[in-house]
Amino acid sequence: MRTALLFLTTTLIGVGTLGCGAEPSSAVTVQKQAIAAPSGVTAVAGIREMTVSWSYTPDGTGSPLTSFEVVATPGSARVVTGPTARSTLVTGLANGTNYKFTVTPILADGTRQTSSASAYVRTSDVPTSPSWGTYKSGDQQVELNWYAPANGGQPIQGYTVTASPGGQTYVTPGTSFVVTGLTNGQPYTFTVLATNAVGNSQPSGSTGTLRPAALPSAPQNVTATAGIRYATVRWTAPTSNGGGAISGYVITTQPGGLTQYASSTVTSATIGGLANGVTYTFNVAAQNSTGTGTAATSSAVTTPSLPSAPINLTGVFHQGNLELDWRPPASDGGAPVTYYRLTSTPAGAERTVPANLLVASISGLTLETPYTFTVSALSGVGEGPPASFGPVLTRPQPRAPTDVRVTSTVQGAVVVWNPATAPAGDAVTEYQVTASPGGSSVTVPAGTHIATVPGLVSGNTYRFHVKALNSAGPGRPSAPVLHRHVAPLACEVPSFAPASGHLFNEVSSFVGAGDFTGDGLADAVVGNVYRLVVLASGPRRSMTKLAPSVSAGTSFKELRPAVADFNGDGKLDVAAILKEDSTTAGGFVVFPGTGAGTFQTPIPTRLAVNVGMDCLLTGDFTSDGTLDVLAHTTDKRILLYRGAGNGSFSAPTTVASSAPYCPAVADFNGDGFLDYARVDNANNRVVQANGTGTGSFKVPVYAPCSYCYGDMAVGDFDHDGTRNDLAIVSSDQVRIYNSPSGTLGLMTQYSIPAPTGGVYSYPVAVDLDADGLDDLFWTNVSGGRLNLLRGSTSTPPFAPLMTYGFSGEGAAPAVGDFDGDGRRDVVLADSYPDVRILWGGPLTPESLRLEGKPAGIASADFNGDGAADLAVGVHEKNAIALSLSGIGARGAGLLTPVFVPPTGSTLTGGVQDIVAGDLDEDGQEDLAAITTVSGTTVAPQLVIFKRAAGGDFSPAERYSEGADTQELIKVDLNEDGRFDLVTLRSLSYSQIQLSVWLNVGGGRFAPRVDFKVAATGPFSRLLAADLDRDGHMDLAVMRQGTPSITVGLVHVLWGRGDGTLTGPTTFTAEVNFWAMGRADLEGQGRVGITLEQRALGFLTFDTARQPTLTPLTPLGARGAIRVLTDDFNGDGQVDLFSFSNHEAAIVLQQPAGAYAAGPRTVWGRAVQDALSADWNGDGLPDLALADDDAQSATLVMNVCLP
Repeated sequence: MRTALLFLTTTLIGVGTLGCGAEPSSAVTVQKQAIAAPSGVTAVAGIREMTVSWSYTPDGTGSPLTSFEVVATPGSARVVTGPTARSTLVTGLANGTNYKFTVTPILADGTRQTSSASAYVRTSDVPTSPSWGTYKSGDQQVELNWYAPANGGQPIQGYTVTASPGGQTYVTPGTSFVVTGLTNGQPYTFTVLATNAVGNSQPSGSTGTLRPAALPSAPQNVTATAGIRYATVRWTAPTSNGGGAISGYVITTQPGGLTQYASSTVTSATIGGLANGVTYTFNVAAQNSTGTGTAATSSAVTTPSLPSAPINLTGVFHQGNLELDWRPPASDGGAPVTYYRLTSTPAGAERTVPANLLVASISGLTLETPYTFTVSALSGVGEGPPASFGPVLTRPQPRAPTDVRVTSTVQGAVVVWNPATAPAGDAVTEYQVTASPGGSSVTVPAGTHIATVPGLVSGNTYRFHVKALNSAGPGRPSAPVLHRHVAPLACEVPSFAPASGHLFNEVSSFVGAGDFTGDGLADAVVGNVYRLVVLASGPRRSMTKLAPSVSAGTSFKELRPAVADFNGDGKLDVAAILKEDSTTAGGFVVFPGTGAGTFQTPIPTRLAVNVGMDCLLTGDFTSDGTLDVLAHTTDKRILLYRGAGNGSFSAPTTVASSAPYCPAVADFNGDGFLDYARVDNANNRVVQANGTGTGSFKVPVYAPCSYCYGDMAVGDFDHDGTRNDLAIVSSDQVRIYNSPSGTLGLMTQYSIPAPTGGVYSYPVAVDLDADGLDDLFWTNVSGGRLNLLRGSTSTPPFAPLMTYGFSGEGAAPAVGDFDGDGRRDVVLADSYPDVRILWGGPLTPESLRLEGKPAGIASADFNGDGAADLAVGVHEKNAIALSLSGIGARGAGLLTPVFVPPTGSTLTGGVQDIVAGDLDEDGQEDLAAITTVSGTTVAPQLVIFKRAAGGDFSPAERYSEGADTQELIKVDLNEDGRFDLVTLRSLSYSQIQLSVWLNVGGGRFAPRVDFKVAATGPFSRLLAADLDRDGHMDLAVMRQGTPSITVGLVHVLWGRGDGTLTGPTTFTAEVNFWAMGRADLEGQGRVGITLEQRALGFLTFDTARQPTLTPLTPLGARGAIRVLTDDFNGDGQVDLFSFSNHEAAIVLQQPAGAYAAGPRTVWGRAVQDALSADWNGDGLPDLALADDDAQSATLVMNVCLP
């Protein structure tokens, strides 16, 4: 190119020289040589400078190159460098500015050619601000991450993190940093800036608020409830959120590891997609900003599976229908059964049955054809396996046997039943008796209605059924009877605990205890108005009434006597308190004992007219070896009578002149002399006066006693071996004082429930439970309870209060060993007719408190432990109270409400009577009750409480009863193997009504059918028995009669076996009947009626329904309420128990049908109902007595004496 240009120039110059017609110049102009510009100009940025480089090759033919000029734009920066340079440093630039550069070579002749400008290049700058990536709080720390910013042309040297609050900075080379040492729960924000050689960037924006936090603790109360292919998991929030808000929950399913998340606002989650019939657990963990905390695990739950097969599928062909019934599956798989599917082979019976029905009546089957049936249960999961029954021939089979009774013997369980009804022309051929579970079956021929089932385990409960068979096969089983098999031991002499009665049959003012006959046994001395009578203890808890003493001349007060040897002859004497009035002086009288259970002429000690005494205490207060008497008078004095040693006393000395309560005597300060203590309620204190041994007392010392009153007893309550402690019993508290330093001080106090009738009174210290520790025993006067605080070393000084409902007076109890077993007993006197002894030894269960009057009593195994439980209706509470067997102690329960008024009604109702039995044939015993109503606009109810599979009771089922009824019984009237219910009520003075509720299966009842009977007078007793021995259950009702107005009467309505009745047949006698019961006195199935008419008789009917009354024994309780039968002494013969509200008697059957009096079991004087059951599982029948006044039911144990 350059050559071409030179040629061109030369040419052009040449042309010009030649002229071409132009005038030649006068001077010659020399042209400068054109040069090339530098190329490849680049710049490398620096801090306020750049290094500029270029390429340039000089032309060696022209003017020499002298320099390069580098110019920056914008600005005025210029650098001139030598000709050999190909780069130079341009300084004085501004940081962070875009520059371009040109390079100009300069020749010696001044020629220059500027290059094209370089690309813009920016000088180095501070970095841009970092931007946040992620940040996360942790336990006392936060983890920060950010993105590296543009470095401004210089490598970033590091980052600075600043915390707020506090302004603490942290330098780090990388793009992440963990800030530690923070306070959990404190809010923080952070900024970060970058640094390079130029300087610091601007700080980043702030993080969001971060709260350092520990991991949350585990959620609480994690539970899971399984559903069909799902489970619902529930929990409560953790106790600690670690310092940060809970952000959610993580639920993990095991097995499978399925994870599901829930928000922080919920505490439950539904986990779907589960498999049925699989056991799962669920882990629940809480999350906060730090992370996921410790998980809590639910208990294992199993999702529902298919229900198992229905059980006990049975059927019987009767009156053209095949009647099937079954029980629900043993397992519903966890989902409720919704219905049942029934099929048959051959076909014809296919149908579905609602889940609440467990029966099916199938008609239209071909006669004389064998059918097989299946029943399967269906739930939301699906259809379970079927149960099968058959083949059953469609030919009529026998009905169910009725009135099955079971008793235990050494050989096994003896089962007795009524003959079953069979179709005409196809008689019963045999009976099959079964005890389940695990029991063997016994088959007996048709004419036999008694069988012994051997091989049973003593102590186990069995379910007994009897089936009748004919040519068509087995008929329906009898209604189930649950019986606990315990082989009894023969008991020659039974007794009863906690107390037994001893007939005194006269008014008793008080009772004392001591060995008045010198035989080593404590006897009871009874104050009979104005004379003494000794009940002498004999073998096996017998007592003999001895001759009475001569009269004291004045009647006794009903206060505790003092028993001691006042005349020093070695024989026990009795000091009794005399009544006073406006003409008679009070005081006391000493009856010197003879040592033979009788007394010499009494020695009186009297006060002034109209002044009496209310307690006597004995002791040697004068240290002279003779007994003195400390007495409290009705005018609030305490007097000391010094004994003369012959049964008489010197004139009294006044010890205290203003003492409202009786004192207690003991050596409280341990100096060997008798002291006394008394309550000073006016000054809220206990007064302790220490004796001097001379008949005088020192200046009293005091112990605080706020709101202090009550009776006192002395005993060893602090278990230090010395009987010098004091118990004060008031209406709401028991206070215990002891004197470890010689002065009484409050040791402890107990709150006690308010007494039922009367007040708490007459405390005594006695080791009643034979454990070597003093117990505190006291009574209510009158009526109410016997109360016991048992001495205890585990909860000193006493175990929790025990109470026994007791409606007798129980005034002034006395203590002694009346049966010679080495244990202390307590004797109680009532005004009439018995003396009662509470026997020491292992304690019986305390009474079941009812808080209302009893209304029906029943026994069954309600809690499924194989032992007998007690149920008592309580009218006022509209409830059924339960006394439940248990290990170590009995428990209590309550079923309420029984009566429920219709919606919108405010009427109230209560329980009238109850009955127990397996009403729904599930092997568990249920309860039925009838109610009364406060008005006439709403009907009372029949109420059914069925036992549920878990052992509790299902919600009540109610039926309208129509009108108030008196009694309720269970009986299989239509012979279908199910218990029906029958109620009795009086429609008018001339008409009664029996209402029958037929059980249609599953414990459900058809509408009642009423049978009206013309009958004059009130009828108060109802029972069922096969009285004419035709196999059908009959009903009997009794009218007591009114002396000199109407006689006793029994109506019998004869059962037909189909739930209907005919009759009645009437039996009457020229006497009044007091009570009625049913008995199989021979134990062979011949059931009759026991009638109590101040004697016991046995009413039977022959097959023509003609009555016969056989006298049994004149030994009956007067005015009995009911007669029970059982084998009370385990000799295999049926005995009788007749009780009234005042007394009771066991009548023991002897060989050859004779009867003899057994032990008296009187308990209170307002007993209105009773039953027999084996409460303690020893094979002997015990009793339960329900008491109106005490509002309680008491278990009375049958004890076999050695």
